Amino acid sequence: MGVVSRYWIWVRVIGLSTCQSIELKEVKAFFQQEFPQFTPGNDVSDRDIQRQLMLWLRHDDNRRQMAELCLRCFISNQLRHISITLEKNLEEKFGKTHDLTSNQILLLVLDKPRKIEEMPNFSNASTLINRILETFDTEKSNLSTWTTRIFYSDREVKNLLLYHGIELVTDWMILSYVTPVKLEKILKNNLCSAGEIQQSLQLLNAYHQIYRNQLLQTRKAGTKSRYPEPTEEQLRQIAEKLFPNRRNYPLDFLQDVRNKLQNIARFIREERIRIRQGITSVNPQDSWDNIPESNHNSEEEQSEFSRLYNSSFDACFTNAVKKIIEARITYFQAKKTAKYQKKLKNFVEAMHLFHCEGVPMTEIAPSINLTDQPAISRLLELKGLRNDIGRNTSLCLKQCILKLIQSQFDDDLPPDWELKVQNFLDKEIKTVIQEAEQEARNGQRQAMNSKMAKAICEYICHYLNSSRG
Repeated sequence: MGVVSRYWIWVRVIGLSTCQSIELKEVKAFFQQEFPQFTPGNDVSDRDIQRQLMLWLRHDDNRRQMAELCLRCFISNQLRHISITLEKNLEEKFGKTHDLTSNQILLLVLDKPRKIEEMPNFSNASTLINRILETFDTEKSNLSTWTTRIFYSDREVKNLLLYHGIELVTDWMILSYVTPVKLEKILKNNLCSAGEIQQSLQLLNAYHQIYRNQLLQTRKAGTKSRYPEPTEEQLRQIAEKLFPNRRNYPLDFLQDVRNKLQNIARFIREERIRIRQGITSVNPQDSWDNIPESNHNSEEEQSEFSRLYNSSFDACFTNAVKKIIEARITYFQAKKTAKYQKKLKNFVEAMHLFHCEGVPMTEIAPSINLTDQPAISRLLELKGLRNDIGRNTSLCLKQCILKLIQSQFDDDLPPDWELKVQNFLDKEIKTVIQEAEQEARNGQRQAMNSKMAKAICEYICHYLNSSRG
């Protein structure tokens, strides 16, 4: 059941960053004429309406266009619902650090009219909405379910999520597919010790023998189970494989096994995201050269644009550093246990030693009573921290630059301009991240002069001064 007005309320993209809902009066009149039994505000049987609209769309020339508009309105409302729900779910799972909003998702999947007053134009419509309509079968599904299914399978949606460091697959699926050889390589890249790698490989082997083999048997029997949470009995069987001499396996011990499996999955997930994000770079000059001549025909204008760009970059970058490190600190503080308060103290001290004093990680570990360099690496998670700062900077800076460019245009921006800006920013931010990574690999005492290190040092010093005061 659904609300009838969804068939004439059109959710569309306006400008560069806004989504808007408008009532299409002609579509509303058509719907009320053809379906007089349904009134605004009442629940309706979507299945019956959608069957009739699809019948007209495919066979009736007189009502085809209006039927398609009704369906497009419905899909646009469903996409808004999916996007808002996804944003809430991601915020609950990941917090604010990924900064993926429902508006950003909608900007990718909704229709984008060239003019504000323009009606839906099928020739310039959303590729995703076209795909939903082309593949929808009223006998197999309803349009809400089918829209959700196509949305989550869409390549562009997946790429957007990956750009924000999000991959919507379960830990149990990730663990089921990874091979021991691949896992060993990933753990070595994350500076895990030989003992940690060996224990992880043994745990993965036990997981495959118990969980994965049982899942395969279930599927052979005809049950289409995806990758559910491992049961207490499965965890006990995995524990028996690893520790056959134990007499009992209490619940907290099994929970520890589960946590270790999820920790392995986290390493794998981060590697998968890093590989799949694949930043496409372009020559920066090529990007700026695509602005029409009439809009940058003087050196003075170009100089002003560069000044505003550099100012925006610095502001967005500084805010991103503050936001991401604050999120890490808040995470430790929220736990309110002695263990996590100690982690917070170690985190702040290690960040200060590394970024402000240039102390190598091998020397930091003993100074804060940690065992070795891998323990420091896991505490700081610098790779993830840098990537989160990069994503946050990109999101902020993209909005600043697009607004700046649009203010210089009398007409609409070229259709591919947003992509050109994104590609340019990707390269700029990737350069900053690579500079920090290269500096961190030195392994010797040194002054940290990269843009990333200086910004982190400045924030950590500010935090320490504030906490002492």
